[in-house]
Amino acid sequence: MAELMTSFVTREQYARICASGDRIMHGLGRRARLRAFVSRGAGLPFIWGERDCCLWVCEWIAAERGVDPAASLRGTYDTMLSCNRILAREGGLPALASRLAVAAGLTETATPRAGDVGVIETPIGPFLMVCLGDTWATKAKDGMAFAPTVPVKAWTV
Repeated sequence: MAELMTSFVTREQYARICASGDRIMHGLGRRARLRAFVSRGAGLPFIWGERDCCLWVCEWIAAERGVDPAASLRGTYDTMLSCNRILAREGGLPALASRLAVAAGLTETATPRAGDVGVIETPIGPFLMVCLGDTWATKAKDGMAFAPTVPVKAWTV
């Protein structure tokens, strides 16, 4: 199923995929969709402003909910420095993640399940991640990053 997905799409193509709710994946159960999404993400390049730790998680939200909460952010930065400027302007990642969750119509949860999203605090700073059950995942420069931890804040997708 993952090989049917294209790695690079235009902004317009991406909007159509999000609007359709990613019908290719919806024939699968949620856990199978999540496994396919993480597997596909591991093989795709990390690109600031296109597919980074925050935007990759928003791709999951878009695939599941049919709305891309980060549409206004895509393509507006292309380095870690420009990303950090946006995060500073937004009040930090937890504040930005809260705004994105509201934009997607997500509700906060104290008991995240597989497929939900959350902000995870790490020694190098916060990350937006997808819950896999007992661990959390996000896009990293070398594939994927995983953290078996409790989120600072989480939302039901």
